[in-house]
Amino acid sequence: MLLFFFVAICGINIYNWWKLRVAFLQGSPWGSFFLLIAFLALALMPAWLRVLFRSRGHVPDWLEQLAWIWLAWAFWLTAVFLALELWNLVTLSIWNFRAGLSDVALADLRSFALSPKATVAVAVAAVCLATVWGIVEAQCITLKHLTVTTDKLPPGTDDFRILLLADLHVGPALNQRQLRRVISLAADAKPDLILSAGDLLDGKASRERNFAQQLAEMTAPHGKIACVGNHDVYTGIDASRELHDLAGFTLLEDTGVWATDWLWIAGPVDPHYYNYYNFYHHPQAVSKQPPPEVLLPNLSDNAPANPFAILLKHRPEPENQAAFDLQLSGHTHGGQIFPFNILVHWHHSWKSGRLHQLPAGTLFYISRGTGVWGPPFRLFAPPEMTVITLKRP
Repeated sequence: MLLFFFVAICGINIYNWWKLRVAFLQGSPWGSFFLLIAFLALALMPAWLRVLFRSRGHVPDWLEQLAWIWLAWAFWLTAVFLALELWNLVTLSIWNFRAGLSDVALADLRSFALSPKATVAVAVAAVCLATVWGIVEAQCITLKHLTVTTDKLPPGTDDFRILLLADLHVGPALNQRQLRRVISLAADAKPDLILSAGDLLDGKASRERNFAQQLAEMTAPHGKIACVGNHDVYTGIDASRELHDLAGFTLLEDTGVWATDWLWIAGPVDPHYYNYYNFYHHPQAVSKQPPPEVLLPNLSDNAPANPFAILLKHRPEPENQAAFDLQLSGHTHGGQIFPFNILVHWHHSWKSGRLHQLPAGTLFYISRGTGVWGPPFRLFAPPEMTVITLKRP
């Protein structure tokens, strides 16, 4: 999979290089050569940066961000180039099969085909526009409101507000302005309970401590609960536990808790938890994922016989449908940037940003996510914090 990824990235960059060469460097073999080396170096930047900075423990944030930004630019350039190739193909095909068109119409039609230089100019302009749009959209975190009707609220409780975060990715791509907006929106939402559907962190514990301390400013009467996402695992399980605690979150690791005396929250861990954690940290004690029964409500003497149960699971894969009233997930970011949002919607049966009803009756919501991962952009996948209000019928 990793090999395929790097081959694809190199192929995309070579294609972009070829379009630039045809437009500007056909008479300059050395210029073409050095431009190709530069494109390949940028394509492989995530790999050689890790090798170069291995002794330091991590890559400087600005270099890591540059690598991800270039990756987004490369994909966008390729997408625009291919769209313009199709435009030229259609235009010139009509010109070649010009039956029924006058000479004047044909001349006008052929003029719409773009030259190599014009193609590059349009592509670069489109990428610049997408970059500005993507930066602005990533900053525009908003509250999204959903209502879930249930007869499981206890007498005297007319509604109960849950604030859902997902994929905040506290790390180099999350700036101080975004973090303060998250905290401000959390205060505006006035939630009874705050949940994180995984990936609160983004892989480097040392740089996340300050942001985690600020997240502790978010409060709710019934506390804050989080499940384990794959990036929480990459941070290191022990460090992830510490940072979640610093941020004021109870981290669920294949277990559940009573948020109130009628509300059960269960949190399975991400599959990477066992693979990554055991292999890199405790290879001598390989553990296995426990049976799904451990996530079911712990019906003690004081617990209601029919509680409202929420499955807080990072990946949007329905599980134990009959046992839960509501599943909350994240992970996909809604695709985060075009055209990946199209691919994500095609790959996953359940669309993000919508409340679905599963065959067993469980409601299922996939958040588009609050932060970003990789490039600091969102394009046609706006970030959200979701306010889910439980109401009586």
